[in-house]
Amino acid sequence: MAMRASYKVKRDESVDQILELLKGRRSMAQIAKHLLRGVEEGNAQLLAKIQKERLTGQGPFPVAQKRLGVVSGRLRRSMRFSRATFAGGVLKTSVGSNVRYFGRHEFGGGGRQQRVKAAKVKAHTRTKLFGRSQRVEIPAHTRQAYLRKDTTPKREPVMAGVREHAGRIYGITIEKHLIRALEGGLA
Repeated sequence: MAMRASYKVKRDESVDQILELLKGRRSMAQIAKHLLRGVEEGNAQLLAKIQKERLTGQGPFPVAQKRLGVVSGRLRRSMRFSRATFAGGVLKTSVGSNVRYFGRHEFGGGGRQQRVKAAKVKAHTRTKLFGRSQRVEIPAHTRQAYLRKDTTPKREPVMAGVREHAGRIYGITIEKHLIRALEGGLA
């Protein structure tokens, strides 16, 4: 199951000014096409920034840093932005991952009950038991199923990166594509 995060970004004043200039020169469909291209380019830049700053390094990091250390790199590689859409004057895009533990780190465990399945345990020897060095033979047995609370803290590495960089990155990329539209390129 893919988990997605969403966040609203305010429009830049310069983007509003360019949109006003474009209204008489281009159709709304052409303007929307340029807006979408700007958002798509911004998505790529924002994702690279989040991967570099928030999903890199040797963890564990303090929760306040809003970063995740890399164990296998699977979460970092799985991050994707959805295709940007423009409907009713609203541009929408979202970021997410199909990796199961993304939601737990982004949104926290929330104290939800988690079921731990029963498991067969093979016979083995323990060399330390209750703090003492002692060899103890443990026979084969079945571990009982049980419930535990998921207390994973809310780290939100992706949303922190979006809040920090989205306004600036989208402002630059959208403005660049709208200026192209104003100059008559990429019709």
